[in-house]
Amino acid sequence: MTHRTSQVPKRQKALKGCQYIILIVTIISLLSLGACNGQAPYSNQPTATSSVCLEGVWAIRTPETFYKYSLPPGSFDLTTLTYKNSEGGIGYRFDSKGVLTIEAVGFSGKFDVKDGSGTLPLEIKMNGFASGNYTIDGDTVHLDKVLASEIDYLATYAGEPMMNTNQVDEFAPLFLSPYTTAKFECTSDKLTLKILNFPDYQEKIEFQRLIQ
Repeated sequence: MTHRTSQVPKRQKALKGCQYIILIVTIISLLSLGACNGQAPYSNQPTATSSVCLEGVWAIRTPETFYKYSLPPGSFDLTTLTYKNSEGGIGYRFDSKGVLTIEAVGFSGKFDVKDGSGTLPLEIKMNGFASGNYTIDGDTVHLDKVLASEIDYLATYAGEPMMNTNQVDEFAPLFLSPYTTAKFECTSDKLTLKILNFPDYQEKIEFQRLIQ
């Protein structure tokens, strides 16, 4: 199992004031709509792969999948993980200028990990924001570089810290290097991302639209 604790460098430049306003609106919507539990219905409109469709604010609909992608590749046999629950919210915002922002507020999930004849607890917590430049090529989206990283990530296994970092490119789907390209599909209210070349895990991450 991989155990990693990052030495946190000086934090990068924060987002501008107008972006903070958008993020606050996002999180209020995340929590009020119950986005993490996937309570909103989906549209039956055909899928699209244009940048116009991708633009907007998206709330996670499949937190279990998101958490699994955040774990260091190879750290667990994912078939031994049993998802229990998730709290808080997390969202992605793709803007028209090629900036992707991630915002998490009290986003935490719990798993049971099979270990011999018993189980051990795994808990993952995220809080804060980060951003980066993205580009689109056909039906794929690529994260080119990180602009800011003010998001805390803590994974605790069997009561012991397993990974503790505030560097978004060490854990967040699409930001995680070197797996920074995903195939995407979206409708007016649904987005799926399939991270390309991610080892031993190819589930799609599902989001629902909050803001156009």
